[in-house]
Amino acid sequence: MYSKFYIFSYSFSSYWAVFAVGLLLMAVMNVLRRKRMEFSRLRAVLFTVLICFLSLAGAKILFALENWQQFLDNGITLDGVSFFGAVFFLPSAMYFICRWRKVPYGAFMDYCAPSLMTMLAVLRIGCWLNGCCGGITIQTGAYAGTVVPVQIMECIGDLAILGVLLLVEWHYSGKGMLYPCILFLYGGLRFALEFFRDTPKDWLYLSHGQWFSIVSAIAGVYFLRRIMKNILAEGSKKKESDKQRKRRR
Repeated sequence: MYSKFYIFSYSFSSYWAVFAVGLLLMAVMNVLRRKRMEFSRLRAVLFTVLICFLSLAGAKILFALENWQQFLDNGITLDGVSFFGAVFFLPSAMYFICRWRKVPYGAFMDYCAPSLMTMLAVLRIGCWLNGCCGGITIQTGAYAGTVVPVQIMECIGDLAILGVLLLVEWHYSGKGMLYPCILFLYGGLRFALEFFRDTPKDWLYLSHGQWFSIVSAIAGVYFLRRIMKNILAEGSKKKESDKQRKRRR
C-alpha cells in the first residue's frame, strides 16, 4: 500500500507517522478532559505519554509471545504489535501506578478510555496504509480478487465503540464502567472481524485474536456486572438513607 511517506529526499514509516497523529489526538482529548481528574495540562500530557508507552509495551510483549521464534531471531524491532497486548496490559499496569500515585483507578480508566479507543481507530488506518493486518481475498463472484478492507472496517467499529463510551460516560461518569465496555465491545468486534482477516485459524479452528477476543469479552462482562452491582447497592443505600432522614423530620 503506502508503507512509506516521502518529504523531499526523506522517507519515514506511514504506520509510525499515523501513530504520532494518534498520540497527538490522545493528548488533545486528555487535556480537554483533564478536569475530570483535576489534572494540570502538563500532567494530562505526561499521563498520555505513559498510557502510550504502556500500551506499546503490552502490544510488543504479546506479539513476541505469539511469534516467539521471530522474536528470538530478530530481537525487539519496531515491526509487529498485537493490539490485545495493549488492551490487557494497560489496565494491569495502571492499577499499580494509580495505587502508587494515589489516583482513583476506576475514574482514571474512565478518563483515558476514550482517548485509547481513538488511538486504536487511528492505528487501523496505519495498518491499512502499511498493508499489514489485511483481510482475506474474495475468491468468487463479482468481487473476486478483492481484498476485504478489514482494517477500515475495524476503524469504523472502533469509532462506534468510542461513541458508546461517551454515551455511557454521560450516565455513569467516574464509575469505572468505560474500560470494561472496551473489553466487551472490542472483544466482540474483533471476534467477528477475525473471520475476515487473513490470519491462521490454528487454535481449535479459531485465530489467536479470536481467543483473545473471547477472554476480553468475558472479562468485560465480569467487571461490568461487578460495577453494576456496586452502583445498585449504592443506590439502595442512598434511598434507605433518604427514607431515614425523612422519618427523622
